[in-house]
Amino acid sequence: MRTGLLPAAGTWHVVDEEIDVSSGGAGESSAPPSELSWRGSTWHVTGPSLHWTTWRALPIPVADAGTRAGTKRLTSDFWRFTAQLGGTPTTMAFEIRRVDRAWRIVRLRVPVPLVSQEHPGRSE
Repeated sequence: MRTGLLPAAGTWHVVDEEIDVSSGGAGESSAPPSELSWRGSTWHVTGPSLHWTTWRALPIPVADAGTRAGTKRLTSDFWRFTAQLGGTPTTMAFEIRRVDRAWRIVRLRVPVPLVSQEHPGRSE
């Protein structure tokens, strides 16, 4: 993993990337994530997680003018947590979203400055 691609410490950055998420709740949206796979790396959730849900009623277009328009409920589950890169001390805070079965990173934060691999003693 290249540290130069990570955001500055303490700042939330908007991210919109697909991820794979595993949880201990057999696919239940209310079960906290236990790990996620992102950019070829596995991140293990550490500490407490925060969960919330939002929903919208979206209009459904109709093909026939004589048919009454309807709505579809769209529910999104959000989770915020800190995760550790497997086998390393590197941690980041993630905010992720699930709509239907697709998981995406919404925001990302590095809690502490990272030390440059190329120049020890210098922060990225």
